[in-house]
Order: sequence, then C-alpha cells, then structure tokens
Amino acid sequence: MYLCYGIHYLLNIVTSSKDDPKCVLIRSIEPLEGLGIMEMRRKMLAGHKAISSGPGSVAKSLGIDSSFNKDILIGDHIWIEDRGVSYKPSQISISSRIGIAYAQEHATLPLRFFVKDSKYIKVK
Repeated sequence: MYLCYGIHYLLNIVTSSKDDPKCVLIRSIEPLEGLGIMEMRRKMLAGHKAISSGPGSVAKSLGIDSSFNKDILIGDHIWIEDRGVSYKPSQISISSRIGIAYAQEHATLPLRFFVKDSKYIKVK
C-alpha cells in the first residue's frame, strides 16, 4: 500500500525480493463478488464503471487502507486466489504505463496489461 497525493491508497504488489523495486500497481478490477459492500463503500452501483476504475477506486471499493501495508498476499487479511477466470491472449491489450511521465524512458515501456473490452479501464 502507499498513499498517493496524501489522499488515495493504492494497491501495489511487490513482485520481487527486498531492495529490488519491482511491483505491479492494480489500476482497476472487475467487480464479481461482494458487490453490496463495494456499493456501500463507493456510494454507487456496482455496474457503474467508476466503482473500481482507477487505482484509488480499487482500494476504496475493496476497503484497502494503510492497515494492509506490507501484508503478505497469502494471509487472512488480504490474499490473491484463482477463481477460474481466464482470458484468451486476443482479449488482452498491452500498452505503455500511464501517469508516470516523470519516469522518462521507462514511462514508454509496454508494462501495462488490461482486458480490452472491460468497462472498468479508464484509459484504453
């Protein structure tokens, strides 16, 4: 977790070892379960694309805050599990990352992956 602009918590998953800064920022999710609690947290219907499009919205819809910082993703507090959802390679788009112009040449690397037809993607 980290706090962006002093306002939004962002779900950033470290994918490497300590002192090797490699991570994945979760920028959006497609709500499939827990819709009622997401609607309560975000004060909007789960079918509305803004409920979980954007990294701050993801954290808000999932109820993620600073208490999740440095959690291991195989615990009781937060975890990643295989729910059997899969996509064909033709359904996945790859692009450069967004919102990181300060990263200079690294900003243009093709390190952003998303489901092409998802309405929960802000910038396609």
